[in-house]
Amino acid sequence: MKRIYKIGSLLDAQTDVIAHQVNCQGVMGSGIAKQIREKWANVYTAYKAEYDLFTDLNKPLLGNCQLVQVNDHQHVANLFGQDKYGYDGKRYTSYDGIYNALTNLAFQMENNNMNSIAFPYRMSSDRGGADWNVVLAMIESVFKDTDVTIEIWKLI
Repeated sequence: MKRIYKIGSLLDAQTDVIAHQVNCQGVMGSGIAKQIREKWANVYTAYKAEYDLFTDLNKPLLGNCQLVQVNDHQHVANLFGQDKYGYDGKRYTSYDGIYNALTNLAFQMENNNMNSIAFPYRMSSDRGGADWNVVLAMIESVFKDTDVTIEIWKLI
């Protein structure tokens, strides 16, 4: 694993995968999720279809990872790491959920020969309330024995 820090919009990443955390409520209404929804409408369509399917089957989404192709060489990974959402300062990110979603992502990347991934700086933390150092440690743990290049994107 190789880690690189980038400055700018995550949506400008040229990696195989752009990953972000989503909630399990069928809403991509704020933060980077909203930006992804606005840039790639098919990501929200796929996310909503996954939400509807799991809801109809009465199955939990938390811990899943959904890869959605957005162009010839790139996918967005919807990491279902947050069951509910809110803006009251509570932690909505499930550490088990985001870890399982990351593990699922690593498996899918390996099976699809994907070698690079971009994450937003403080993923799961700003809106999800998680400790960024805990989430970063999870990312490093999941990808430590791989050849995956990890980019962490931060806006100034």
